[in-house]
Amino acid sequence: MTHPEDVDLDLFPFRKMAAGELQNYSVEKRFVHKEGRHVWARLTLSLVRDAHGQPDYEIAIVEDITRRKEAEEALRKAKAELELRVRERTRELEQAYAALERETGQRLAAVEDLREKEQLLVRQTRLAAMGEMLGNIAHQWRQPLNILGLLIQQLQLTYDMGKFSGEFLKDEVARAMDLIRHMSETITDFKDFLKEEKEPQEFSVNSVVVTTVKLLETPLKAMNVEVEISQSGELFITGHRNEFSHVIMNLVTNAHDAFRERNVGSARIVIRIFKEDGKPVVTVADNAGGIPEEIMGRIFEPYFTTKGHEKGTGIGLYMSKNIVEKSMGGRLSVRNTEDGAEFRLCFPAASR
Repeated sequence: MTHPEDVDLDLFPFRKMAAGELQNYSVEKRFVHKEGRHVWARLTLSLVRDAHGQPDYEIAIVEDITRRKEAEEALRKAKAELELRVRERTRELEQAYAALERETGQRLAAVEDLREKEQLLVRQTRLAAMGEMLGNIAHQWRQPLNILGLLIQQLQLTYDMGKFSGEFLKDEVARAMDLIRHMSETITDFKDFLKEEKEPQEFSVNSVVVTTVKLLETPLKAMNVEVEISQSGELFITGHRNEFSHVIMNLVTNAHDAFRERNVGSARIVIRIFKEDGKPVVTVADNAGGIPEEIMGRIFEPYFTTKGHEKGTGIGLYMSKNIVEKSMGGRLSVRNTEDGAEFRLCFPAASR
């Protein structure tokens, strides 16, 4: 029996064929099986005419297509379910992408904030170093200024005593010019230390180490600290000269502070400049007793200090490691020796 919803599919072709308006017709339609279940069939109708061309009879062929229709329906449902899953998955991916964009933005903002904070730390440590250097320069200038004052007084005194001569004036002027040259070199070294460098450049490791130690001459002499610089040829690295100078200054100053805190007699700092496997290496070693093993793994952490917050910020070694490893592509490490601590800086070889 034809399915009630498909009755029109029966009436349409039969009426048309009866009127002679339709020759062939094929349709897929539903039937109600005698057991009550629905089945699908393809109904094909053909109109047979008599010898006069008039409709005579119809031929109907019924083909059971239930399995194909069930397979098509299963495929349709599977496709619809797949499309639903694709839409849901697409929505999930879009949400995940949006979340990732937000997270990426937050991380980029955090990285930018960290970079700004690190730059601020660098400026703060440089300002602190500037304050110390100004104090050092004041000490380094005080003695030459006193001597210059004595020379001028001696010129007047010698003239008053009638012992003034051209030879005497020549000697005194030479002594005064030596003092002025020394003071001028001190200012030049300090100015070089403060100079801003935008692009990394190749520079002499030896020159920077010697100049930096010279800037620290006054506090080191005040504690009778002996500084030995051992150089195995002139080495060159690429980076920011002043940042490297700042690293050397931090390491030497830390050794100086350790000598003072531990009341070390015969204090000594040995700086070695040499090549190892073709790479420039600088070591800064002291005889201040070394770093306690329990804090050895933390000394490069930001804000970690053993000096107390009133004496130290805990960012010197942290910034030094950042400069050496992030800015210059090198490596900064530390170990204890028999006498004290040794910091080791290893850099990629420069072009020359």
